[in-house]
Amino acid sequence: MADLGQRTTSGELAWDKYVYKNKNWKDLNLVLEKDTELGKKVGAKLTKLADVSKGTNIKLKSNITSSIAGKRYASVTINRKDGFIPISKLS
Repeated sequence: MADLGQRTTSGELAWDKYVYKNKNWKDLNLVLEKDTELGKKVGAKLTKLADVSKGTNIKLKSNITSSIAGKRYASVTINRKDGFIPISKLS
């Protein structure tokens, strides 16, 4: 599966199609597509909480994205830590 920051063949953002419009979004099993950082929102910026490796399972806290510094982020829980990761890193 492509990352959730890309567009589907219909032109719709993959996040909107597979997460936002999905009534069972809480049951989704998402995996990190690429290594990234888990961040905490501080004002209008993101501060690093932890490094997260490709293949890590992700639990979504919300089906709505947050825009931080011009990028779309998902609110997630990873290993009992809450934070944000770019939707382009999820599949």
